Amino acid sequence: MEDTTRERYEGVLRLHLKPTFGARFLSDITPARVRTWRTRLLARKSVNRPSSRRTSSFAAS
Repeated sequence: MEDTTRERYEGVLRLHLKPTFGARFLSDITPARVRTWRTRLLARKSVNRPSSRRTSSFAAS
């Protein structure tokens, strides 16, 4: 894995995924919760759609 890819993934985890899902078991993260999280992420002015799409696709992998 390229260093830049790893750094981007670490940033996504730290900034977007852990604050929302960090305390949950993986089995508790349902498609509905991910949709709600993504809707809220898109509503924030600091996150654009391409970033949200990359973050969502990373979360799904």
